[in-house]
Amino acid sequence: MQLFTDEIVKAMNGRSDGTRRPIHGVTTDTRSLRKGDLFFALRGPKFDGHRFIPDAISKNASYVVSEEPTAFPGRTILVEDTLYALGELARYYRSKLKLRIVAITGSNGKTTTKDMTAAMLSSKAPTHKSPASYNNLIGVPLTILQLEPRHKFAVVELGMNRRGEIARECDIIRPDLGVLTNIAPAHIGFFGSLSEIAEAKAELLTHLDHDKIALLNGDDSRVIGLSGSTRAKVIMFSIRNRSEYRATGVKYLKDRLRFRVKETTFEMEALGIENIYNALAAIGVGDISGISFDSMRDILKDFRLPHLRGTVQRNGGVTVINDSYNSNPSSLKAALRWLKLLEGKRKIAVLGDMLELGIHGKKYHLQAGRMARDHCDLLVGVGDLARYFCEGMGTRNAHHFSTREEALRFLKELVTPGDVLLVKGSRLMKMEKIADALLAFVSA
Repeated sequence: MQLFTDEIVKAMNGRSDGTRRPIHGVTTDTRSLRKGDLFFALRGPKFDGHRFIPDAISKNASYVVSEEPTAFPGRTILVEDTLYALGELARYYRSKLKLRIVAITGSNGKTTTKDMTAAMLSSKAPTHKSPASYNNLIGVPLTILQLEPRHKFAVVELGMNRRGEIARECDIIRPDLGVLTNIAPAHIGFFGSLSEIAEAKAELLTHLDHDKIALLNGDDSRVIGLSGSTRAKVIMFSIRNRSEYRATGVKYLKDRLRFRVKETTFEMEALGIENIYNALAAIGVGDISGISFDSMRDILKDFRLPHLRGTVQRNGGVTVINDSYNSNPSSLKAALRWLKLLEGKRKIAVLGDMLELGIHGKKYHLQAGRMARDHCDLLVGVGDLARYFCEGMGTRNAHHFSTREEALRFLKELVTPGDVLLVKGSRLMKMEKIADALLAFVSA
């Protein structure tokens, strides 16, 4: 990135007494600040970036963007709202770039689809993708501001916890192609119903003009129901229903998947039908972008799932499906099916709380526990809500613990070679700590 301070001030509708100088980087965190960066002092529920302005100046930030006057007037850009200003700067910078932006949203599979899609597009031209967790009103603008003139593609993940967030993200990035993976009860505590989640996801489709493309899951009835909300050309991917990109001949080969699209057989190291949908979306983007099916076949064969998203780890004769990055009712159901697929002496589900479900929390935990009866031999629940997993499973084969440490001590006494474990929970539960510690223990 290279922008000059006068155009930055204008783009953000800000005020500054400083001199004109080039800016090559932007940050919201003084810990990663490099000399010459532009520092945005963002306000959040647990922090206020304005407190770190002196630190940013001491680390040689070129300017700080602030909502209030500072002790450094010659190096301050004043704006009404620093978060909105960050988005406006990214929106301006995007307008200067000539590249195709692929926007990906959905309740599940966004990150895996993003990484698969970026792998496809990188074979054709320089491609940038959203870094991990850069899928909100802070991360999306920062992703755009990381782009360089050499990039011909960008793959941007769009997340949301509130209505209007995806609309704002689309206003910033102006996507050329939008992918909607699925609609499920993730973050339902913020919305109240699946219909409201669908309306929020539809904001991507309504921001695609008639000369753009919407690539949609043709097996998800809620997604199909949104297809009329866009002016873009609609293309579907599917397994069950007819579509432009339909997977046939699906086979599960231990911890690999095989399927055909058109005349090409694809194979990848992953579990579950859900990852076929992710791959179909990436194949669709690749084909639309002019990448051959033979090239995409080779790329997918070498692709590895993102860390903590269904990766299979083995040590000391124990197999762990580490799907601990996050959890919601639909992704947990999928992960339990993965657990049932793998061969092993005992199937053990180690499940942390599913958060952000609001008043629906007890219901969804009970439902998952009941499903677990047919998919595992033992269930270990971790956290306050996890007691309902155990209630749904049945107390004889379920064990509840308040903390990770308690659960880990139990698992160390329980697990023996040949066992297969699923470890999963919402991000705040940090269930990967159990997976890592247990694998280290069984290999000792």
